Amino acid sequence: MGYFDALASSCFKHTKSGKPAFYPWGKFGKGYEIDTETRHHEIKQGVIRYTMALIAVTIAVGVALKWQGLILIPIVVLPYIFLVRKWTKGLQVTTEKLTFRESYETQAKRHHPAVLWVMLVASLLLTVSSALALSIEGHLVFEILGLTLFGFCTLVCAWMLIARRRGS
Repeated sequence: MGYFDALASSCFKHTKSGKPAFYPWGKFGKGYEIDTETRHHEIKQGVIRYTMALIAVTIAVGVALKWQGLILIPIVVLPYIFLVRKWTKGLQVTTEKLTFRESYETQAKRHHPAVLWVMLVASLLLTVSSALALSIEGHLVFEILGLTLFGFCTLVCAWMLIARRRGS
């Protein structure tokens, strides 16, 4: 189990009937009951590969284009829409929903505690950096966005550490 496996796991849960279900849009969309273990593995590996590619492309675009790269978000998300259609073709929609809590608890269980601590410290440092940049440079939009994003990430990482500790 690695970092990307933990991220991908947050899109899956087992229904009350015991079948695995895939939630490609997390809490905000439908879930699909997966009919075989092979298909479950294929979908999960696909999510992992897409996530790896997405992070690599995001970093490359961010370095090359900085904030102007935001206009490319629809282009980067488009392949996922087609992949989701492929992965869910023929699968039955489940009436069960995925909650934020289930998603983050699953992710927390799959991440190594050291990874969660590194993510927490990194998020905290980026939150503080955004606050300092706001007080020094005064570019309100980006500093407030950074403060909000990294502050949220800090809270989520702290919550996952607590959830992991409670679950063990």
